[in-house]
Amino acid sequence: MSLRSRMKTSQEKKRGADFVGKLKGALDEVLGPDRSKKMSFLSHIATTPAKQGRGYGSALCAAMAKEADARGLPSYVISSNVDGNTRFYNSNGYFTVKEIIVGDTDPTWEKEPVKIAI
Repeated sequence: MSLRSRMKTSQEKKRGADFVGKLKGALDEVLGPDRSKKMSFLSHIATTPAKQGRGYGSALCAAMAKEADARGLPSYVISSNVDGNTRFYNSNGYFTVKEIIVGDTDPTWEKEPVKIAI
Protein backbone atom coordinates (compact mmCIF):
# COMPACT_ATOMS: atom_id res chain seq x y z
CA MET A 1 0.00 0.00 0.00
CA SER A 2 1.39 3.41 -0.95
CA LEU A 3 1.96 6.20 1.53
CA ARG A 4 -0.65 8.28 -0.28
CA SER A 5 -3.25 5.52 0.19
CA ARG A 6 -2.53 5.30 3.89
CA MET A 7 -2.92 9.05 4.29
CA LYS A 8 -6.41 9.19 2.80
CA THR A 9 -9.24 9.96 5.17
CA SER A 10 -12.10 7.50 5.50
CA GLN A 11 -14.24 9.93 3.47
CA GLU A 12 -11.68 10.02 0.64
CA LYS A 13 -11.57 6.23 0.64
CA LYS A 14 -15.37 6.10 0.52
CA ARG A 15 -15.44 8.54 -2.42
CA GLY A 16 -12.80 6.49 -4.22
CA ALA A 17 -14.78 3.30 -3.71
CA ASP A 18 -17.93 5.04 -4.98
CA PHE A 19 -16.09 6.16 -8.13
CA VAL A 20 -14.57 2.74 -8.78
CA GLY A 21 -17.91 1.00 -8.24
CA LYS A 22 -19.78 3.35 -10.59
CA LEU A 23 -17.01 3.16 -13.19
CA LYS A 24 -16.88 -0.65 -13.14
CA GLY A 25 -20.67 -0.85 -13.39
CA ALA A 26 -20.72 1.53 -16.36
CA LEU A 27 -17.85 -0.23 -18.12
CA ASP A 28 -19.49 -3.63 -17.63
CA GLU A 29 -22.79 -2.23 -18.93
CA VAL A 30 -21.42 -0.70 -22.13
CA LEU A 31 -18.48 -3.00 -22.89
CA GLY A 32 -19.60 -6.28 -21.34
CA PRO A 33 -18.67 -7.85 -18.00
CA ASP A 34 -14.95 -7.46 -17.28
CA ARG A 35 -14.16 -6.72 -20.96
CA SER A 36 -12.43 -3.48 -19.96
CA LYS A 37 -9.69 -5.58 -18.34
CA LYS A 38 -8.69 -6.71 -21.85
CA MET A 39 -8.63 -3.21 -23.32
CA SER A 40 -6.26 -0.27 -23.47
CA PHE A 41 -7.52 2.94 -21.88
CA LEU A 42 -6.53 6.57 -21.82
CA SER A 43 -7.05 8.62 -18.69
CA HIS A 44 -5.61 11.81 -17.22
CA ILE A 45 -4.22 13.33 -20.39
CA ALA A 46 -3.63 17.08 -20.12
CA THR A 47 -1.84 19.85 -21.97
CA THR A 48 -1.05 23.16 -20.32
CA PRO A 49 -3.39 25.84 -21.72
CA ALA A 50 -0.48 27.79 -23.24
CA LYS A 51 0.46 24.74 -25.35
CA GLN A 52 -3.02 23.57 -26.37
CA GLY A 53 -3.93 23.43 -30.03
CA ARG A 54 -0.45 22.34 -31.14
CA GLY A 55 -1.27 18.66 -31.59
CA TYR A 56 0.46 17.29 -28.48
CA GLY A 57 -2.68 15.69 -27.06
CA SER A 58 -3.66 14.28 -30.45
CA ALA A 59 -0.15 12.83 -30.84
CA LEU A 60 -0.55 11.06 -27.48
CA CYS A 61 -3.95 9.70 -28.53
CA ALA A 62 -2.51 8.49 -31.84
CA ALA A 63 0.45 6.82 -30.11
CA MET A 64 -1.86 5.05 -27.68
CA ALA A 65 -4.16 3.91 -30.48
CA LYS A 66 -1.19 2.65 -32.52
CA GLU A 67 0.14 0.66 -29.54
CA ALA A 68 -3.31 -0.75 -28.76
CA ASP A 69 -3.77 -1.75 -32.41
CA ALA A 70 -0.34 -3.43 -32.46
CA ARG A 71 -1.40 -5.49 -29.44
CA GLY A 72 -4.83 -6.21 -30.90
CA LEU A 73 -6.58 -4.36 -28.08
CA PRO A 74 -9.64 -2.15 -28.40
CA SER A 75 -9.36 1.10 -26.45
CA TYR A 76 -11.50 3.56 -24.53
CA VAL A 77 -11.16 6.93 -22.78
CA ILE A 78 -12.24 8.12 -19.33
CA SER A 79 -12.65 11.91 -19.04
CA SER A 80 -13.82 14.04 -16.13
CA ASN A 81 -13.67 17.32 -18.05
CA VAL A 82 -16.65 16.43 -20.21
CA ASP A 83 -17.57 19.97 -21.28
CA GLY A 84 -13.98 20.88 -22.13
CA ASN A 85 -12.76 17.65 -23.70
CA THR A 86 -15.62 16.13 -25.68
CA ARG A 87 -14.78 17.89 -28.94
CA PHE A 88 -11.09 16.99 -28.59
CA TYR A 89 -11.75 13.29 -27.97
CA ASN A 90 -14.37 13.17 -30.75
CA SER A 91 -11.79 14.57 -33.18
CA ASN A 92 -9.48 11.73 -32.14
CA GLY A 93 -12.07 9.02 -32.74
CA TYR A 94 -13.45 8.59 -29.21
CA PHE A 95 -17.14 9.16 -28.49
CA THR A 96 -19.11 9.14 -25.24
CA VAL A 97 -21.09 5.93 -24.72
CA LYS A 98 -21.92 6.41 -21.03
CA GLU A 99 -21.67 9.04 -18.31
CA ILE A 100 -21.49 8.56 -14.57
CA ILE A 101 -21.84 11.15 -11.81
CA VAL A 102 -19.54 11.20 -8.79
CA GLY A 103 -20.29 13.18 -5.63
CA ASP A 104 -24.05 13.13 -6.06
CA THR A 105 -24.73 10.92 -3.03
CA ASP A 106 -22.09 12.31 -0.66
CA PRO A 107 -23.59 14.80 1.83
CA THR A 108 -20.10 16.16 2.63
CA TRP A 109 -19.31 16.93 -1.03
CA GLU A 110 -19.11 20.75 -1.21
CA LYS A 111 -18.73 21.19 -4.97
CA GLU A 112 -20.89 20.33 -7.95
CA PRO A 113 -21.03 16.60 -8.67
CA VAL A 114 -18.45 15.51 -11.25
CA LYS A 115 -19.55 14.09 -14.59
CA ILE A 116 -17.29 11.35 -15.99
CA ALA A 117 -17.55 10.35 -19.66
CA ILE A 118 -16.63 6.91 -20.94
